[in-house]
Amino acid sequence: MSRRQFLGAGCAACAGAVGVLGTTSWLRAAEKTRRPRIRIVHALHAEQQPGPDWPNKGFDFRPVMSRVQTELEKRCPGIEFATAMATGPDQAKKLLEDDRHAGIDGYLVYQMNCWNQVVQTLATSGKPVLYADFQFGGSGGFLTYTAAFLRKQTPNVGFVASSRMADLAAAVRCFAEVGGDPAGFAAMTAAVRRERTPKARRLRVKKDEVKTLAIDECVRRMRASKILAVRGAGSGLASEIMGIPIVHVPFAEVNDAWRAADADEARALADRWEKTAKVIE
Repeated sequence: MSRRQFLGAGCAACAGAVGVLGTTSWLRAAEKTRRPRIRIVHALHAEQQPGPDWPNKGFDFRPVMSRVQTELEKRCPGIEFATAMATGPDQAKKLLEDDRHAGIDGYLVYQMNCWNQVVQTLATSGKPVLYADFQFGGSGGFLTYTAAFLRKQTPNVGFVASSRMADLAAAVRCFAEVGGDPAGFAAMTAAVRRERTPKARRLRVKKDEVKTLAIDECVRRMRASKILAVRGAGSGLASEIMGIPIVHVPFAEVNDAWRAADADEARALADRWEKTAKVIE
């Protein structure tokens, strides 16, 4: 055998060995030991609410965001988490670009304010995306945007809306199950959601009859009442609805009344309510 033939045979043997290594089950198992890396993306205006919006002006989201990451790290030890914030599509697009080489395997998008459109852009990544609702703060957008994903039957987007951290963690653990194929992620999270939803059962209820008025009497009483509409400029607004008069009260009138109110008198009134209340919940 010539030296050229010897080297050629050696290279072929090496290539064959590499091919065998590439298909061995133990090598695939070793690859799976890497913890999936998930980015938590909080969709909101700012860390502290800058203006009037749900849940309220001045609301501090930082403790909420911190708790989410701390709880998930504790409940999902097999997953690594990174966090970010985004206010809309532009920031979401930049996140995708920055994450191209960051080893991100999927996204948990937390809708903190209602109408920040972030999840739509991240869903185009093709990676598994879990869409979560911060109750009352982001629920309006969450319901609207989730409906769009359901209509399109988007396979890589699952969703969860629960105030129980255990339910969120159960859905997050689906990231570790889906592996490199996000096509069934929505179905996987849906199965977890159904499993954790309380089953239908017979409940003992207390009888509580509702006494209603006849329609004519209801309309008569309504028309004898008034609706106070507290808002800004009253131009172009209706003066009645279904025969019920509407009295427009500007914000300034309410603000003036607040400034002129006697704080001691208000406190005494509140104390009386508290002391004479049947129950305070």
